[in-house]
Amino acid sequence: MPDVAVWQRELSEELTIVVLSHGRLADNRAKATAHGISNVLIEVDHKIAEQYHALGTPTAVLLRSDGTIGSPALGGADAIRQLLTHKAWTELGLAGLMKALGFPAKPAPPAPSLPIGAAAPVFELPNLKGEKVNSSKLDGNNTVLLFWNPGCGFCQKMLPQLKEWEVRQPPHAPRLVLISGGTVDSNRAMGLESSVLIDGNFAIGGSFGSRGTPSAVLVDGNGKIGSTLVVGAPGVMELLSGIKAEAAVPPASLRVGAS
Repeated sequence: MPDVAVWQRELSEELTIVVLSHGRLADNRAKATAHGISNVLIEVDHKIAEQYHALGTPTAVLLRSDGTIGSPALGGADAIRQLLTHKAWTELGLAGLMKALGFPAKPAPPAPSLPIGAAAPVFELPNLKGEKVNSSKLDGNNTVLLFWNPGCGFCQKMLPQLKEWEVRQPPHAPRLVLISGGTVDSNRAMGLESSVLIDGNFAIGGSFGSRGTPSAVLVDGNGKIGSTLVVGAPGVMELLSGIKAEAAVPPASLRVGAS
């Protein structure tokens, strides 16, 4: 917070720094006043953060003056400091930042989106007991594949909704299978009744077009893609309610230069 106040003062002619926060208005006002911070906006839910794929705090993203994305979403104080140190709003500064953070010189293209009706990728992953589960065993029932990580803040916020859904599943609700990162212990500690398969490298999520968590897709009883990929708790819960999400959803990784 003290660093943010300094940046706001010293870089005001080059950069506008806006703090997007949560919590009570009085608490935010008191903290902003204590550190001399301005431009604090209060978000009631996480919809704006989700749109910028900020999966935890602190996370920062640079917006160019033309309204396009100027940097990846950078999580952690050290990465944010590098964004400011390199002056990533300049072409040379952005190149230096990307190199310092180990990003490729050119952003990787987004994973292709699987069209509804296409055959779902076949995979095999271990469950929490260490047993290999092949996706062919999922045929016969509509299944929501939920790409997940116990260390994701948005996943943790959504966890009570999943537990409530498990208790009060609506009629004709699809089966839920989590494709999760993290350790067996961290996934077991969540206390979910649904199947959890461990995908430590997020390889399976990528094959379905997912670039972040939580995101989900419906696979029908014939092993075909039954919905577009959805990102965030509202879309996931809609799929679990038995309502197919037909609207296209952008990949969960904003590219530099995107609007």
